[in-house]
Amino acid sequence: MDGSKILLTERLRAEQRWPEASKRKDELVKSLRAEGMRRAKAAEAAWERIEAEYPPLEPTAPTPMPPTETVAAVDDETFAGLLKIVQGHIGRWCHKNGINVSPEASQELANTVCDFFVNAPWRC
Repeated sequence: MDGSKILLTERLRAEQRWPEASKRKDELVKSLRAEGMRRAKAAEAAWERIEAEYPPLEPTAPTPMPPTETVAAVDDETFAGLLKIVQGHIGRWCHKNGINVSPEASQELANTVCDFFVNAPWRC
């Protein structure tokens, strides 16, 4: 067998095909043993067959996001108010967690956070 039995098992479990593949492997071992093959060789041959019979599933395309509604741009006054709120939260969080942040750095971080959320393409 080229790949690891553990990796094959994990992949089949992730694909929810392990119960079926496990039964098939047991059937193969039993069949090969009945044909006179030794236990170790039969087990190895069964794993090789399972690897061949259960190739990785084709990845499915992600579900497309529904179109978002068009939202009016945020005016400067609203953005400034949001900026003050976010900057206050950042300041309190940093103080609570013992992090010293300059007012300039706090302002820059708040500006980045607000800009991200206000201009996010994924919002609806």
